[in-house]
Amino acid sequence: MFPLPVVAIVAGIVFAFRRSSLSLVCFGYPLTFGMLSALIGCVEIDDYVRTTAFAISVVIGMVGVGLMTTGLWKALGARTELIAEQAVDGNPH
Repeated sequence: MFPLPVVAIVAGIVFAFRRSSLSLVCFGYPLTFGMLSALIGCVEIDDYVRTTAFAISVVIGMVGVGLMTTGLWKALGARTELIAEQAVDGNPH
């Protein structure tokens, strides 16, 4: 069985070839584990917040969150624009 980040990266590649903004979500998902790593480090290691490893983990996690946010914004934004166009044209589907 494949780990979930590997599946997300493969799905990201597939979506990238289809030129879908969901590829950003798939590529961003594995990077969000940086935030999880930073959280675990804060809980288990004293003064972890003052280390370079913490800063790197937070930056990697924020890049992942940014990619996911951008991908969802574009994917859902395109859908709402399509619905708005159909409403103007009088076509409910």
